[in-house]
Amino acid sequence: DLRSLPLLYPPLPEQRRIAEILSTVDQLIHQTDAVIEETKRLKRGLMQELLTQGIGHESYKTVQIGPETLEIPEEWSVTLIDDVASRYVSGGTPDSKTEAYWGGKLPWTTAAVVEGPVFAGQKDFITQSGLENSASSIVPKGGILFGTRVNVGNVGRANKDVAISQDLTGIILDENKIATDFVVWYLIANQTRIKDTYSQGSTIQGMLTDDLR
Repeated sequence: DLRSLPLLYPPLPEQRRIAEILSTVDQLIHQTDAVIEETKRLKRGLMQELLTQGIGHESYKTVQIGPETLEIPEEWSVTLIDDVASRYVSGGTPDSKTEAYWGGKLPWTTAAVVEGPVFAGQKDFITQSGLENSASSIVPKGGILFGTRVNVGNVGRANKDVAISQDLTGIILDENKIATDFVVWYLIANQTRIKDTYSQGSTIQGMLTDDLR
C-alpha cells in the first residue's frame, strides 16, 4: 500500500522551491512560538512584580497573605474580597431533558471554559424559561466569573451578561473601592495558591463560599 501511494511530481527545481517555502514558514512558526513563550515568561514576572511591588514605591512593609509573607508598598493595605464586593451571584444548570430550556438566546457557561482575563464566550445557550426554572443566575457584564467547583480558580471578567452554572460564582465588585480588572489579574496570578489552599472534596473539588469571601 505504501509503494502504491500516488504522488504529485512537479519538475525537480519546482519541488525544491515549494519545499523551501513551506520549510521557511514552518521555521517562522517555531520562532514565533519561542517569542510567545518568552513573552509569557516575561508577563509572569511582570505580573508578580506589579501585583506586589506596585509602581515607583520606595517604602515597603511586611504582610502575611495566607501562607506567604510579602513585602508590599507602605501605602497599600490588605483587605478581603467581601469588603470590596457589592454582591455575589450563584449558578445552576437547567434540566438537560427539558428541550424548552435550551437553545435560546441567553449565553450560559461553566467554569471549564472560563479563562481570563476577559471571558467573551459561552458553553451553551438557554431560554428565559430555563433561567427561571433553575438555580442559574445572570452575572452582568463586567462581573467576575470565578470557578468554585471542579475548575477551582478559573477566572475571567464577563464582557456581556451571562448565565452561570453551579461551577461558578459571580463576584460583583464595588468599583468605587477597587478596580475589577486589577482583582481579575490578582486572582489569575494567585490561581495555583488559591486552588491548593482552598480546594476540598475527594470526588469533586470545590471551594466554600465563605472561603471565597
